[in-house]
Amino acid sequence: MECRVIIKNLRINQLTPDAFAWYLRVLDAVDARDILTYASCLSENTSAQVNNIGPVTGRQNVVDALTPVWLGFGGLEHDLRVILGNDTSFAVEAVNRYTLWDGTQVFVNATAFYDRDAGGLVKAVRMYGDMSKVTAGAPPHPATAS
Repeated sequence: MECRVIIKNLRINQLTPDAFAWYLRVLDAVDARDILTYASCLSENTSAQVNNIGPVTGRQNVVDALTPVWLGFGGLEHDLRVILGNDTSFAVEAVNRYTLWDGTQVFVNATAFYDRDAGGLVKAVRMYGDMSKVTAGAPPHPATAS
């Protein structure tokens, strides 16, 4: 699978090449809205928090929470800027481009904090960004529109 994540604007990356390749696979699954591949990157007892909501704990609960969110837009692309930390605990700054179902593009400055377990799976992720322009008044997924 070809990676859709933009790395040309990445100024600082403190991850090793192996960890960075793993992280790109995670983001590529997110950008493709491939929930099954994304779920395979999560530990069984993972926790995920978005802004002041959550955290949601447990792989299946995270999948259940993300699925309707990912149906709320037509596309996503991460433009990485900075990755600070180490292979098991790191912070990311990015500009995320959401494409709504009507073709409108919305840019969100975002930050995420990742913790990985000894097996390399995500044990916790905390994501922050102003999603109001993505979620407010967004046209519904074409399959659910009446």
